[in-house]
Amino acid sequence: MKREISLALICVACAAEPTAVTRSGIEVSPEIPGLLGDTLSLNDEMAAELSNFGAKVAAPAAGALVAAPAFRVNDQRRGAVVPFSRANGVWTPEEFISPEDVADDGYFAGDGMAAHGAKAAVSDVRTGSVWLFDHVDDAWAPAAVPKLLAPDDPPAPGFGRSLALSDELLVVAANHVVYVSERDGSGWGEWQPLARDPALDDAVFGPVATFGGTVVVGVPYPLGVVYSYEREDWGSWTLIRGHEDAGATEASTFGFSLALDDEHLFVGTPDDEYMGSVHVFERAQGAWSPLPKIVSKVGPMLDGAEGDQFGHAIALALGRVFVGSPAFDPLRMRVQGFGLEPPHDEEARLLPTDGLNYFGSSLAGSSASLVVGSAYQAFAYILAPGAECSTSAQCESGHCAQGVCCETACDAGCESCRATAKASGPSGICGPVGLGTDPYDACEAADICGNTGVCDGTGQCAVTEKGTICEAATCADATRSQDARVCDGAGVCAPAATTDCNLGYTCVDAVCRQNCRKSADCASDFWCLDDVCVTGRRCSDDRRDAFDERGVRSSCDTVLCSDGRCPETCETSADCVSGFCHPDEYRCVEASALEPMASSTSSTSGCSCHMPGLHDRSTAPMGMAAFMIGLLSAMLTAARRHRELER
Repeated sequence: MKREISLALICVACAAEPTAVTRSGIEVSPEIPGLLGDTLSLNDEMAAELSNFGAKVAAPAAGALVAAPAFRVNDQRRGAVVPFSRANGVWTPEEFISPEDVADDGYFAGDGMAAHGAKAAVSDVRTGSVWLFDHVDDAWAPAAVPKLLAPDDPPAPGFGRSLALSDELLVVAANHVVYVSERDGSGWGEWQPLARDPALDDAVFGPVATFGGTVVVGVPYPLGVVYSYEREDWGSWTLIRGHEDAGATEASTFGFSLALDDEHLFVGTPDDEYMGSVHVFERAQGAWSPLPKIVSKVGPMLDGAEGDQFGHAIALALGRVFVGSPAFDPLRMRVQGFGLEPPHDEEARLLPTDGLNYFGSSLAGSSASLVVGSAYQAFAYILAPGAECSTSAQCESGHCAQGVCCETACDAGCESCRATAKASGPSGICGPVGLGTDPYDACEAADICGNTGVCDGTGQCAVTEKGTICEAATCADATRSQDARVCDGAGVCAPAATTDCNLGYTCVDAVCRQNCRKSADCASDFWCLDDVCVTGRRCSDDRRDAFDERGVRSSCDTVLCSDGRCPETCETSADCVSGFCHPDEYRCVEASALEPMASSTSSTSGCSCHMPGLHDRSTAPMGMAAFMIGLLSAMLTAARRHRELER
């Protein structure tokens, strides 16, 4: 490929300018928010006009291709394709494309031109050739097989008059036959002619389009029909008419332009009712069914006029269908964008700069761009951040988030690129959604310390506030209390401190007991005595009762309690419930049981005295009587001790 050229000739200006503006005389001009249009042109206006720059356009995945069929290369009018790419918001030219074997006055790119993804094809009717190019490493270069020749020699008349390109199909129309080449791992296969309808007679084929395994061919003159072929059988076709009345179709140029996707077929009829229309068909169960056609209008009123040529060019781009109206009247030239589905509302109206001719005469589109051709200029439209989108491929940034083109992926649940959902800021820039909202159901409410079910205003799901009680105070076990558990502010119900109850006491209702009413209120091995939890054997304060290790009560009826037991013997009369402690038998007796002993003791000592009430602490007399009783008790105790020693 020849690379030499005067820089002054091919320097390209890419000045951005808004293009969706209100037309005079139209009350409402639809406008896609975020749709950005840039002008692609040659610096030398005269050179651009002489080269027919903008006669045809193509829209590869990266950038735009603009044909200049009379472009001069090495002082020869060979023609060229000028590629444009967009980076950092600016369209810039890549090196022009003009094969070396194009002859002077070859008008390269003056016939068919198509692009799909990173591939492009340009046909030349004069030589019956199709050149193929690949976009590799940010530059266009000849494909591995750079040129395909017509299958016949000499080539069929008009071979290359129109082109269509997809991942696996290359379609080339001649005047009276259409060829298909299928691509596999080894490259493009041999040309296969599509079967010709005998009814075509000498009719000349018009545009071709392809998507997936479908090929459609327009025959606008003189029949006004479209033929649809499927990859499984190139030998059969489906006939599509714009009207049931064939005569009406013949007068409408049905099939003048085509656009095709997996579900829709759009057929341009620029002379329909003298102003033009686009017929729409929907594929259902392998058959094409008509839908309401598209006409130029704003609101319910028709906006077209005779000679507008609405439908002269059609392109699927940016998730919409765009229709060109080059018009005979420069003031009526326009490109309109419509929704793909009925009622096909108008969503955009693109208007040329003053004095520009043939604006919208050629259109090309991809998911990410629309390219519009006109006389010596071209325009490229993309969806900048903030524009409505349905797929990321439609956006210059490569990110479609929440239905708008976004500078970043913006895929966190509490973030949005749509202004109406954000706390602040315009559409197209990712930011947190409003505090307390959850427009995308990202924050499913969890347990009490987890997600609250709304966003926190910083782009995260809100969690329960730190310090919120997540579990009430309770008893950790029988003898320990546990404080209330609280949320830590990070989604966790934090562990709580525990406190040991005082020894012997139990926990109830999250509180350690401080006293008891019954033994069940006390810890294991403890029991309740006089509102106090105790352990081991115990005597009541008045020693009338004895309690064992389990708190089982025993009444001491004779001898008062000692060491938690009711003893059978006493040591002193103070040990007796009543009466006196017998000095010899160590049992509690009544006073009468001691009278003989007292008499015996008195005769032995030569003194006879009777001491009633001996050992009776409750009835002991005062004064000398008390002294004598105490003395006698001491003597009896001494005698008992003596006997114990003798033993």
